[in-house]
Amino acid sequence: MSVETELTSLRSKLEQERGKLLQLQGDKIITETKLNINLELRVDIEEAQLIMQTVFQETQNQISDYVSDLVSSALEAVFDEPYQLKLEFVQRRGKTEADLKFTRDGSELDPMDAAGGGTINVASFALRASLWSLMKSSRNVLLLDEPFNFLHSEEAHRRVSELLRSLSEELKLQIILVTGEVESESIISQANCVFRLYKNEKGITQMEDNII
Repeated sequence: MSVETELTSLRSKLEQERGKLLQLQGDKIITETKLNINLELRVDIEEAQLIMQTVFQETQNQISDYVSDLVSSALEAVFDEPYQLKLEFVQRRGKTEADLKFTRDGSELDPMDAAGGGTINVASFALRASLWSLMKSSRNVLLLDEPFNFLHSEEAHRRVSELLRSLSEELKLQIILVTGEVESESIISQANCVFRLYKNEKGITQMEDNII
């Protein structure tokens, strides 16, 4: 093989290697660009997650304050020495749960173990009203089945009737209250309309309306 032929072969191999080098350099640039994009995307995702966590936490705090204040105000409206409601969001088993506690004089109490039935009645009603208002449902009706069956004093009934009227007007909420018996004239006195269902002598259910 002549020197010229060998040089030509070497030049060809050199060009091939140069092409491979250029290809590798191009691949390197592409890889580095993708890596930078991925790093930037990761930073953006982490920032977005932080923003979402902050907004979520703020939203939870706002909901907690709103529900706690509304229920506590309802309890204050009915009882002379009321409990305060404390709502806290906690993480359990990867899920967000709500803990409800009654507080009074610096002590925290489990509502189901430490309070009378009448207190539970009022707190349950206020919770339902607050959750309804948070959901912003287009249906402005709240149906209650014997919601205050553990309230016995006439004064408590009078205060509850005023509470019902106040929340109904404030939240623009229509409240339909069902009771097996007429618990108190003061509760019924706040109603716009009262219907009474009864069975006649033939056992047929009939309805009498606007009995107030």
